[in-house]
Amino acid sequence: GLSAIAFAHVLSLHTALSLLITNQKKINQGEGEQVPIRERGMQHVAQRGWSLVELLTVLAVSAILVMVAVPSLSAAFYELQVRSAAHEFAAWMTLARSEAIKRRQGRVVMCAASSSATCTSGGGWRNGWLLFHDVNGNAQLDGGELVMRSQSGFSQQLLIRGNSHVANYVSYVPSGQTLLVSGAIQVGTFSFCHPRGIQGWQVVLSATGRVRMAKWLPAEGCD
Repeated sequence: GLSAIAFAHVLSLHTALSLLITNQKKINQGEGEQVPIRERGMQHVAQRGWSLVELLTVLAVSAILVMVAVPSLSAAFYELQVRSAAHEFAAWMTLARSEAIKRRQGRVVMCAASSSATCTSGGGWRNGWLLFHDVNGNAQLDGGELVMRSQSGFSQQLLIRGNSHVANYVSYVPSGQTLLVSGAIQVGTFSFCHPRGIQGWQVVLSATGRVRMAKWLPAEGCD
C-alpha cells in the first residue's frame, strides 16, 4: 500500500546517496569522473562531485517531501475507494429501477442483507445487499420470489449508511418511482466514507426513483 510506496522512496534515496558517496570517494582518490578544462594555455583536470553536506541536504529535503506526500496520497487513495463504492451502489439502484419498469408487475426491491437469501432490518448496508422481485410488495424476500443479484458488501472499514427512509430497503414500482411499503413516496440519502479518508460521497435518491452522486464532508468524522 502507501507504506510500501514510502519505503520505496526511502530505499531509492538511500541507494542514490550510497552511489554519490561512493563516487565522491573515488574522486577523492583520483578515480572519479574527471573533466578536462583549459586554463591559461595549460591542461588542467577538474574533478566533479558533491560534498557530504550537499548530499545530506538533498536527502533531508527529499525525506520531508516524502513525509508530506504520503498523507496526501493516502487521503486520495481512500477517497477513490469511497467514490468507487458509491458509484457501484448507485449502479445497483439504477438496475433495480430498470428491472421494475421492465417487469411491469409487483416491485423490485434492493434490501440490506447479511446473506444472499435474507433481508435484514438491523445490520445496515455494510454487510451487503440483494436485488429481488417482490411480488407481494412487503420488501421482504419470501419463498418463490426471484433473487436477481446479490452483493457481499465492501471493506468492513468502509461505512455505508442510509437515512431513516432508506435504512433497510429501496422499493421500486413499475412506474420507476420508489415507494415505502406503506405506499408513501420513498426518498433518502446514502452516505459513504472511510475512517482514514477525508472526503465522503453520497448517493441521493429522488422522488422519481433516479439517483445522483454528490461529494460529502462528514461533520463529525466517519464512524
